Amino acid sequence: MRNAFTKTPLNYRPNDQENIRLRKKVIQHFGLTEQNFPEDDIPTPIDTVVEPIFEACREYIAAYTVAHNKPLQGDG
Repeated sequence: MRNAFTKTPLNYRPNDQENIRLRKKVIQHFGLTEQNFPEDDIPTPIDTVVEPIFEACREYIAAYTVAHNKPLQGDG
């Protein structure tokens, strides 16, 4: 998804194999129903896709911060 959001224009290209693969993967990963979304779009509903992504990012940052701020053994 990072590539679709940051490295391409934000227009879905339905004939691009990478966009087709990403659309299918998003639908599968987030447990979406394919027929609820137009075929010419990568589904990104706020409640079922965007918010879970942000929450996972928060958890990753929190875990990284804890690990990064641990003193090295032998320090002190």
